[in-house]
Amino acid sequence: MKKITATILSLALMGCAAVSCGGKDGDKAESRLLPKAADTCVSDFSKDVFSGNSDDMLACMYPDELVSGLKSSGLMDQLESAMKSGADGSFKSCSTSGEVKLSDKALQGAGTYFDAYAQMLNISAGPYKVTDGYKLKMTVVTTESGKDAPFDEDIIVVNVDGEGWKLIPMDEASLEAAADKGNG
Repeated sequence: MKKITATILSLALMGCAAVSCGGKDGDKAESRLLPKAADTCVSDFSKDVFSGNSDDMLACMYPDELVSGLKSSGLMDQLESAMKSGADGSFKSCSTSGEVKLSDKALQGAGTYFDAYAQMLNISAGPYKVTDGYKLKMTVVTTESGKDAPFDEDIIVVNVDGEGWKLIPMDEASLEAAADKGNG
């Protein structure tokens, strides 16, 4: 639990350097709106965090040009450190629930989020167009000392045109605020 939380928090802090963060929204009742490819992205992300595979984990979160920019920026040391901390337990499973479609404004803000990352990394990339997205609950089960230890994280997953599904460590309100910043 500590490992995935530390990794998500580290990436959220990096994201907040590019756009401002807001408060959390509560998820509604469970549904199965989430496309299979989005669900696979979330599951792969969780497996990659626990296996220490930072390259594949980043591919679950950022378009290819941003991954290259992050690797050459020096920010990878912070990420590698976060992935090594809290190494208690081993990955057992990941599931998603409570999917709720993001607002159009949040989808626009997700594009702004990726564009802001490109600007922060001083790379020529984007503009990024986000075509679909959901806020949801990710439940990861780890095995610690022979016992299962489930924990939940509220996350966002979006479909970036030409890049596929990407997990964003922000909430819907923050993405909507990013859209406002991007228009101002």
